[in-house]
Amino acid sequence: PKTTLVIYGILIGKCAFYCSSACQKVAWKVGGHKQACPQYEEQCQALGKQTVADMSDDTRPPVLRMQNLERLDNEGAYKVAVENGLHDTIVKLCKDDTDRALTRFRDGHVYDKTSYAHFVMMTLWRGQRNSRAGSFSYGKCDGTRVKKFIRSSPDAFPALWEACLALV
Repeated sequence: PKTTLVIYGILIGKCAFYCSSACQKVAWKVGGHKQACPQYEEQCQALGKQTVADMSDDTRPPVLRMQNLERLDNEGAYKVAVENGLHDTIVKLCKDDTDRALTRFRDGHVYDKTSYAHFVMMTLWRGQRNSRAGSFSYGKCDGTRVKKFIRSSPDAFPALWEACLALV
């Protein structure tokens, strides 16, 4: 059966989605997902931790720090990243964006097209990361992720806001 209205998912790794509970049960028992699930959980742990480490690595160029954010499309890996300091890392990167933009402006340089805030908004917070209807449109925003980030610390919203304003 196929429907785009009801999505059934695996709760631990949130790495598999099914069109119906019947398909989910078949995949769990016959399709091998029950045996594969522990591997997915380990993979989520590794991806979440590595992504935060990459983003936090000051020795890497900006583009390389943000290069693999799509690894966090999976909710399981995203949750691990949040537990390992993702929100604090985003706040720091937004502050770096603002400082870098102001320095470039004072020095008379043109707009720097590499923005951490832009990368975060276009990858981690884009909507329809895992489109169920076969569409790969990224025109929507994942309000839940944005809201959790903004509520993660008193510095989160001001840092994001300042970074966005510095780019204008």
